[in-house]
Amino acid sequence: MSILKINLSPMIKSPGSGRMVMRALLIPLIAWSLSIPAHATPPFSFGIEDPALQPVPNDVAVTLAAFDSNIPEMATCTYIGQSLPLSASTNKLEYVVATTQAPCGCGAYLCPIYVLRKSQGAYEVILNWSGYGLSIKKGIHHGLNSLEILAGSAGHSENTVWRFNGKKYEKLITGR
Repeated sequence: MSILKINLSPMIKSPGSGRMVMRALLIPLIAWSLSIPAHATPPFSFGIEDPALQPVPNDVAVTLAAFDSNIPEMATCTYIGQSLPLSASTNKLEYVVATTQAPCGCGAYLCPIYVLRKSQGAYEVILNWSGYGLSIKKGIHHGLNSLEILAGSAGHSENTVWRFNGKKYEKLITGR
C-alpha cells in the first residue's frame, strides 16, 4: 500500500491558494477512488452465483436428489458446487458445498445451500439452509469449522452461524 504525499507549502503561499489546495487534494483522491475495483470480493467462501461452480459428482447429485425427493419442484434441478476445506482433512472431496443451478429451487436471490460430508463411502447432508453465500468461520467443534450462511433481499438480511455437533450442523445464532 502506498502513501500519498503532497507538498502543499508552495500553493498555500500564493494567491488563490484555496482552490489550488482543493485541486491538489481532490485530483489524487479521485484517481485513487477510480482504481478500486467496482466488484469487490464477496465476504464468503461459497457463493450461489460463483461462475466457477461445477456440476457435483454423481454420488453427490444422487444424495441431494434423494434428500429433496419430497419437493416436486426439485425433481429437475441440476446441482452445482465445490469442495471446501471444512476440516484439517486432506481428502479434497470429503466436504462438498452445493446449491441448485438457478432458477431451480431459488427465489429472491436465495438458493438452497447444502453441506455434505463423505462418511463410510457415502455422502450425507449435514446442513441445508437457504442463502446467497457461506463463510467458513474460525471456531472448530467436533473437528469441523463453524459456518455462517448469509441471506437477504430487499430490506431484509440475515446471517446465521452454524456449529457442528458431531453429526450435523446446528443453528447457533441468527443476526439481522
